[in-house]
Amino acid sequence: MAVSSHNGRRKVLISRGPVVPTPVIVWFLSGLAMTVAGPFGTFDTLDLAGRASFWFVAIAAGIAICSLQRLCFRRIFPDQSFFQATVLYSGVFTAIYAPLLIWFIEWFSKGELTGTLADWQIALIIFFIPFVINSLLFKRRESRLASRVNTQPNQGSRLLSRLGLPPDEPLCRLQVRDHYVDVFTEGTSQSLLMRFADAIEEIDKSIGLRVHRSHWVAKDAIRQVEKEQGRIFLRLMCGTRIPVSRKYVKDLKAAGVL
Repeated sequence: MAVSSHNGRRKVLISRGPVVPTPVIVWFLSGLAMTVAGPFGTFDTLDLAGRASFWFVAIAAGIAICSLQRLCFRRIFPDQSFFQATVLYSGVFTAIYAPLLIWFIEWFSKGELTGTLADWQIALIIFFIPFVINSLLFKRRESRLASRVNTQPNQGSRLLSRLGLPPDEPLCRLQVRDHYVDVFTEGTSQSLLMRFADAIEEIDKSIGLRVHRSHWVAKDAIRQVEKEQGRIFLRLMCGTRIPVSRKYVKDLKAAGVL
């Protein structure tokens, strides 16, 4: 548990998972590995400081593009098959990142690294890396979904069926918006015209709970609990911060969240 103060506000964080974002860990470990290995001729052409500067900047740019692209793709192409999504994702990333990386190689090395690999070879490598990563993530997600199906069958099948989603799609949270209920899963966000209480009734009570008059959250989606000025908030895996009403604090304690 950590306590921090900002502008007189007292904030208590109760950690329920990794605090360091995954992209930061990936960036650091990848940058370190590429600095030591020195691929694409950087080991022979650049010193240690030069390799570190080059690879940490190049990888940071790639991760930033990946994160933004993934966010856009989840909203624009929520229903694509794995193969279509992976090919499209890798192709768009290559079209954006490859020209930037080729330019950065030429500018940073002042032409010394130019010719180490042909442009098409660089583009092929850039396409192949996200394709493999997305394939591994897909397999991991499928394995996780299968595990949840075995332990929590039909967790929200009635609600998910209204949205045309499979019954094993992991729910993250529900939110009231006027007369609609916004349903957020790991891969989509859709709206239903129905009462909030009715939507909650169509979900297995064991996987989540109502925490506010306008919010329901899944237990697996909670990353940490935050306390600030006597109020309680839930920080979800996706980064969303959900307020908790005093009325539902007992339910959170009974569920082991607090």
